Amino acid sequence: MSLRTEKEVEIKFIVPLLFRLGYDDDDRYDGMPVPAAHGSRNTTLVIDFALFNSQSESLRHQPLLTVEAKKEDRLKKREELLKAHNQAKSYCLWTQCDYYLISDSKSIQAFHIERGNLNDLSPIFSCERHELKEQFSALYSLISKESLTNYYLSKFSTTDESF
Repeated sequence: MSLRTEKEVEIKFIVPLLFRLGYDDDDRYDGMPVPAAHGSRNTTLVIDFALFNSQSESLRHQPLLTVEAKKEDRLKKREELLKAHNQAKSYCLWTQCDYYLISDSKSIQAFHIERGNLNDLSPIFSCERHELKEQFSALYSLISKESLTNYYLSKFSTTDESF
């Protein structure tokens, strides 16, 4: 399967992957605008996909995962990978999301932002599309709706107890 545009990567690869990870249409916000600032200039970032748990009242407004899609083979170049990484990381910082996924359909990488170490470029998961079938359970355990719901519920219950 060859995907010619970023939109095809989104529709034909990422949306089905997110569905397999447990996110349904109600959990997915496509093209989510996020108010941000660059210095003194206000701007709006647009996240390709922001994933929520629409069934959880306490997490309804907390993005579980953000996704940055790129045109097929775009992430082969180190410069493009770094640009996508920084773009996705900024989405997380503006939305208080701790996880993001970057994919050009051939390469799939997931990251967990450590607030004290924002320069870490080490993915918590990385594989090529042809390896995904064998590696899917590892990806699922890290960024599925179920896994991230548990992560955020645990994070917020720990935070609440510290007050």
